[in-house]
Amino acid sequence: MTVTEITVAYVNSPRGNAKSATIKDTGGAYYGIDPKWQSQFTPGVTYKLEYDTDPTGKYRNVKRFKAIGGAPAPAGHAASDPGLAERIFVCGALNAMLSNPNTRPLELNIGQLTALTNVCRDAWVLTFGKGREDLPPEQTTKAAPRDDMDDSVPW
Repeated sequence: MTVTEITVAYVNSPRGNAKSATIKDTGGAYYGIDPKWQSQFTPGVTYKLEYDTDPTGKYRNVKRFKAIGGAPAPAGHAASDPGLAERIFVCGALNAMLSNPNTRPLELNIGQLTALTNVCRDAWVLTFGKGREDLPPEQTTKAAPRDDMDDSVPW
């Protein structure tokens, strides 16, 4: 059995009738792994591998492995970054409004486009955000619960 340390570049699913998934290290070498281990390998992470080679020396089949470091930096994610989530919402809303065939975005001046953007930002704040200090008080209050429905049972 051979022991080595590698940094994973890619994790590949089994192809065709293959019984092994593969990982490719940053040096370009491939290692066969059990497909159920795929989710345990992450590109950018360094692993200590124990593997066997076939008689031709062409294939390396991993028997044991252990992550030893080099975890990649997490990518920006809207759920973890409120500013990013707001920008995604605002851009999506603006895109939907400006792509409406009844809208002529080239006829909007900078003031109108800025006002439209701020309306989208305010909508974000009132629905998902924590509140903005620059909004007037009447716009920062939550809607009152509806009491116009008669929930009484007639019996």
